Amino acid sequence: MTWGSDSEQRRFFVEAAMSLLKVVYNCTDFDVVFVALQFQTAGIKQRLQVEEW
Repeated sequence: MTWGSDSEQRRFFVEAAMSLLKVVYNCTDFDVVFVALQFQTAGIKQRLQVEEW
């Protein structure tokens, strides 16, 4: 119900694959994207030495 069309969902996963490590091009698993986003957030926090807000 979140997506207006299948093309919007495909676009989400393509952009996630281009932006996040560990997300392969044909990924359609939200859990994989969520874990990759958490991994990226942890890396940014560590590199920039910032606190979570």
